Amino acid sequence: MRLRIKTDGGARGNPGPAGAGVAIWDEQGQLVLERGFFLGRMTNNQAEYEGLLRGLDAAGQLGADQVEVYCDSELLVKQINGEYRVKNAELKKLFEKVVGLQRQFESVRVRHIRRSENVDADKLANLAMDAKADVNGKVSEEGGEKVGAAGASGAGAQEGDCVRQVVQLRDLVRYNGAKPSCEVLHREGRLTSELICLKGDQEWQMGGKVSQGTITVMYGSGTIEVDGQAMAVAAGCWLHVERVGAIRFRGNGRDDMTVIVSYQS
Repeated sequence: MRLRIKTDGGARGNPGPAGAGVAIWDEQGQLVLERGFFLGRMTNNQAEYEGLLRGLDAAGQLGADQVEVYCDSELLVKQINGEYRVKNAELKKLFEKVVGLQRQFESVRVRHIRRSENVDADKLANLAMDAKADVNGKVSEEGGEKVGAAGASGAGAQEGDCVRQVVQLRDLVRYNGAKPSCEVLHREGRLTSELICLKGDQEWQMGGKVSQGTITVMYGSGTIEVDGQAMAVAAGCWLHVERVGAIRFRGNGRDDMTVIVSYQS
């Protein structure tokens, strides 16, 4: 069985809180697995390797004998394909683990793609970082996406449930769009994650200064203005911000837009 895999990994702070994402399709193009993994503290490159390791492990468990892997890390791809040497001691350990996992397959191809072509895995990695927990993504029978924290169940799950709130609050805004919605998903020390939902041409400005943070567009499209510099964004876009003041979100007049902002003030 041949499977196609997209993997991604990232860290907020490099090193900092890290996550990896894996999305897998079968030979018919059907999505068979979506998973985000919270990795704790590590570098971007370590997280990219962890994403590849998790993808290969999942493909093996699904019974694949041939895999095609797509990553947006040029360094990782060139190291795996022998074009670059692995000099970093920690990456070398991860590289050796990848080599070991590759032996279970008849063939493995690892290819580089642009970040814009890797939104599936990137989104899952960011969801895991936002939730500080592993997350599962599944495609419903109606074709709509549902995302929930792995292992979270019942009203008592707190950190895990915050990811599920993204979908719930987005739907609430869709039907009750008189004003923008801003919900704090998680707060721990100086780190805060907020969910911002806009309908149509609504706008929302964050108060206070951000020392560093990430902005992930979950659904819809619109404009994000950072310290007066505006940029058009759409679902899957991911922005890193440092030492900024005013951040303004504006809808495009047509679509609802849902954004998660994780930041240190």
